[in-house]
This record gives sequence, structure tokens and C-alpha cells, in this order.
Amino acid sequence: TLVEIRYTVPGRPFTWKRAGQSGRRRFNTAEHEAAKRMHWQAWAAAKAGRSWDTAGAFAVGVVGYYADAKCGDLDKLQGIVYDALEGHAWTKDRKIRSVLHPTGIVCDGSPERVEVVITRLSVDPVQDAAARKRRK
Repeated sequence: TLVEIRYTVPGRPFTWKRAGQSGRRRFNTAEHEAAKRMHWQAWAAAKAGRSWDTAGAFAVGVVGYYADAKCGDLDKLQGIVYDALEGHAWTKDRKIRSVLHPTGIVCDGSPERVEVVITRLSVDPVQDAAARKRRK
């Protein structure tokens, strides 16, 4: 079973946009759906022909590269990646336990893209810590 997947989505990173007063996310914009689809397709291509277990815990790194000084919001960039892969790479995004990989926003004039690394952890650190606490 595959333990790590890396993929890159070319182009300017797209982040969540919130609806006006209610604070709920909008799922109906064409840009939003296209960004989710690009992440899902890139993940599917990276794991093509190999099995991937959606059970357990995961470490995820998300880096957004911007060509100009107007950078996006890291939390919103992570949100679109997490939601795009929910049900595919993991069952629920609450299964993301730690960030072992580089995560951030880079505004250095390099080609615009989003790089994602997903590692399936062999031990769930939250459950492992709870089990150790019960043993004491």
C-alpha cells in the first residue's frame, strides 16, 4: 500500500471564498469547483494504479507559490486542498494529525503553483497519546 503521495497543481493558487454575512462557504462558483477538481485529479494521477488506504491518520504539507507580492491565505489554501481530497485521500479532514512537511506561502516570483505532500502515518499520534495516558 502506498504511504506517501506528492503532486503539484500549476497556476495561481486558489483559496476559499466565504459567502457574505452567513459565513458559510460557497460551493457554486466555477473557479472554486475547478480548483477542487484540479486537486482531486492531480492526487488521482499521483496514485494511479496503486492502492491507498483512507483509514488512519495523515500528515499533509501544502505550499503555495505566488509570482507577485499579493499572496493568499495559508489556512484558506489548506482548506481547499483538504476539502477537495476528503473522501478520496482520507475519510474526514479531522484525520489530519500533524504537519511533518513544509507548509506555507512563498511570494518570490517563482512559477505559480501549489505543491502538496500527503503521508499516511503508521501510528495515529492522538490515539497513541491517549492510549499511553490510560496505561499510566
